[in-house]
Amino acid sequence: MTYTLENIDPNHLRFVFQFSTEEFQQAAKEYAEKNQKEYLDAIRSQGSFRKPVITELVRKAYAKAAMEYPQEIYYTPLLTLEQDDQRGIVCSARVQIAPAFTLGDYHSLSISEAELAQIDREVSTLPEENRADSRRYLLQTCMVSQLGKICTGDVPDTMAGERASQMMNAFEQQLDNNGRRIEDYYKECNTNENELFLDFVNEAKKQLHSRLSLYELAKAEGLLATDEEYEAELARLADMSMMPVQRLRQIFAKREEAKVRQDIAIAKAAEYLGRMVDKRYPPKNG
Repeated sequence: MTYTLENIDPNHLRFVFQFSTEEFQQAAKEYAEKNQKEYLDAIRSQGSFRKPVITELVRKAYAKAAMEYPQEIYYTPLLTLEQDDQRGIVCSARVQIAPAFTLGDYHSLSISEAELAQIDREVSTLPEENRADSRRYLLQTCMVSQLGKICTGDVPDTMAGERASQMMNAFEQQLDNNGRRIEDYYKECNTNENELFLDFVNEAKKQLHSRLSLYELAKAEGLLATDEEYEAELARLADMSMMPVQRLRQIFAKREEAKVRQDIAIAKAAEYLGRMVDKRYPPKNG
């Protein structure tokens, strides 16, 4: 099997798989051995079992290609049989690789007088040395929330489910560190595993919507990660994990690099909003 890859647009890919006649014959033999009843039924009815064999061939090929692609793919591919004759089999798989988000007019983002007053009241209760940083953080968080409201797009269920699983595992670990069991938590809160997971899914969708909105802002403002920034973050992570940078680079080369670069871009977009806050909402005594 061989395949080619085409970038249709920033959010979509097209894989084209080619299988030789020999590959199909081998796959048909394996199918007949594993699915004897379906195979015999097809023979008796003078039908064909080419379709399930081709489907299995493409399923395995796509799974391999998706694993080799440097980003997670959270969507189901649209398969199309392009060719099926003596020359072999050609099948394409068109797939969305990233959520499509539309960025609104972020230049007009603003914080209402009521929100600003509430934040100032909260900050006034803090020690004086912490007020400036806390105020900026709260205002920045408010702007991120406003950005999410004007940025439209859907977070795929698979992406939210993956994040929710991570959140749930972290929550269970936190309980364990405090000497509690997750089963006891379910009883105390009158809930269960499925309900808790759905709660985490909803929270994950909110968080991911904010992240993807910030990423759209990063793309719009040209704030994507540079090679220098990626290398600096790689060095920081290597230092934290006490692992040689070169080894970490090898580990990240396949898939983690794209995630790290996105994290950098999102952080830069959040700081862009922070600078917007500095300009529009300076401290009253500043």
